[in-house]
Amino acid sequence: MEKAGNLLNSLLGHALSREAEKYSSFFHFFKDVLGEQLSRQILIRDIENHVVIAEASHPGWIQTFSMKKAEVLAKLTSRYPDLKIKDIHVKLARGKPGEPKAREKTPLLGKMERLSQVQQDKVVKQMFSPHKRRNLQE
Repeated sequence: MEKAGNLLNSLLGHALSREAEKYSSFFHFFKDVLGEQLSRQILIRDIENHVVIAEASHPGWIQTFSMKKAEVLAKLTSRYPDLKIKDIHVKLARGKPGEPKAREKTPLLGKMERLSQVQQDKVVKQMFSPHKRRNLQE
């Protein structure tokens, strides 16, 4: 069985693989710094403009995190200076952190929901017909 790192290298290329490993390491380090209890309640969602965006399962966990925020930020910036992390924003999650968010209704989704199952199947079949795929590849 191949190691995950080798698989990433072959799929993404060496440079992208190193970048992915850095972020994976960052996410694991964040959990370690938070500690076992807090890391189960606060999860990183993204890093935008050098700000870590995280979600908490309850307002009490946000308050608990706020008492450790300076320490966590200092450890992250010293361990990962190249990410230039300036701040950590923790917001309340809708549901539990890590659960997928409810799908937003888009105009197309709303129209699809009004169709019968037979009509939906027909639309999907048309979307993936060989003729349509050939046009997309050209």
